[in-house]
Amino acid sequence: MRSSSTTGNAAWPDAPRLDLVGFVLSIAGVAAVVYTTIEAPARGWSAPVTLAGYGAGVALLAVFAVWERRVGEPMFDITLFRNIRFSAGLGWAGLGWAGHAACEAHSSRKLLLAHCVAATAEVTIHMDGKEMARSWWTDGSR
Repeated sequence: MRSSSTTGNAAWPDAPRLDLVGFVLSIAGVAAVVYTTIEAPARGWSAPVTLAGYGAGVALLAVFAVWERRVGEPMFDITLFRNIRFSAGLGWAGLGWAGHAACEAHSSRKLLLAHCVAATAEVTIHMDGKEMARSWWTDGSR
C-alpha cells in the first residue's frame, strides 16, 4: 500500500509533496525553544544548558529557513517576509500576543502571591474530634 506522499493526492493532483526535512527541522527548532523556556526558570536563565537549548533552537530554525529557500516545494514560503505588510502585520500580531500573555502572567502571579487565591485549597481534616485546616500549596510543599 502506498501513502499519499509518494503517489500524490487524487483529489488534488497538483498538490505539493510533503517536505519531511522542513517538517522535522521546524518541529525540532520550535520544540527546543519551548522546552528551554519551560525549563529555564528551574535551571536558571543564564545556565549553560539553557543557553545551549536556545542556541540549538535558533540554529535549527535558521537551518529550516535556509532549507525552505532552497527546496523545490517548500513547506513555508520564506519570501513572504519580503512583503512589508505581511511582516508588519505578523510583527504587530506577535506583539499583541506577547502583551496579552504578559498581562495574564502578571495577573495570575499577583493573585497567587498577594491574595493567596489559587495558591491554597483549604481542606478540613477531622482528627480525634478536632478540626484542622491544612493548606496544599501548588509548588508541592505541604
